[in-house]
Amino acid sequence: MRYVRQMREAYTDALAGVRKQLAEINAEIDQMERDGVTPEQQMVMLQARFMTAQDELVRAIEAFTPFGVEQTATGQRELIMYAIDNLDKTVQIAAGRPDQIGIELSFTRPETETLERFVGFAGDGSPLEAVFAEVGPATRTALQQGMAEGIGPRAVARQMTKVGQASYQRMETIARTEIIRASREATRQSFIDNADVLEGWMRVCAGDANTCMVCWALHGTIHATDEIMPSHPRCRCAMVPIPKPLSEISGDPDAPDVRPTIPTREQLFATLDEEDQREILGKSRYELWRNGMSLSRFGTVEQDPVWGPTAVPVKLVDLGA
Repeated sequence: MRYVRQMREAYTDALAGVRKQLAEINAEIDQMERDGVTPEQQMVMLQARFMTAQDELVRAIEAFTPFGVEQTATGQRELIMYAIDNLDKTVQIAAGRPDQIGIELSFTRPETETLERFVGFAGDGSPLEAVFAEVGPATRTALQQGMAEGIGPRAVARQMTKVGQASYQRMETIARTEIIRASREATRQSFIDNADVLEGWMRVCAGDANTCMVCWALHGTIHATDEIMPSHPRCRCAMVPIPKPLSEISGDPDAPDVRPTIPTREQLFATLDEEDQREILGKSRYELWRNGMSLSRFGTVEQDPVWGPTAVPVKLVDLGA
């Protein structure tokens, strides 16, 4: 997504300034060691420098928040409109192209105002700004803890850059996850508005080597039109509409059911290389699967108090391993 790429570039620029300052601090440390400055004096001087660098890093992250919110909201809006614009074609395909046998499906498009309410909000209904803003305080806390533990100044410097990278990774995860989440919620609203022609929707995973074990486990599950799709950060699963049979839609009992079938999780997983299968499942779960355990056993849904229905892996101990 180009919005996430723009966020990466903007955050990299912000982080570069902090890294430069940390490099200067390291140079100061080296000079002090060459000059024979005692550790006590060194630590007093460095403490102020690290506090300054820490604040610079936090400010860089916090200054990035409005940009992240803006880009994510823009991405949400455009992906929502793309999904809705193509939903009619998706339903036609899922129904087996009824137009080819003279039956036309009428699909209701949600009002723009309805779709707009999915923009700028995360899974718990909180503004995106609040979600992004959490990263800054978390960075400050991590750095303060490092200093309180008395680790060496160079280690603190390395930790600061690591925390900065972790903060960026979290921001990118937020952006990707919430853009897709907004699109799914708008799609779900469309399904609700068109319940007269839809039975529900099916969860379909990406089906490649980058698909996680949980998404493989939940692939092919069928849900009511108004059901929220259980998700997790960076989930790429899609909600595929399930139209009612043409015989029910058209009122013609002789109309053929030409709805295409989607490969089962086992059929789709079998198309991957053994190396990829092992990488996705891990050694123990791979052996369980090879010995006959269904992929569906490896993932489940839990109700998170903040994010709602969440897709999570099943622990090995609960699998009897």
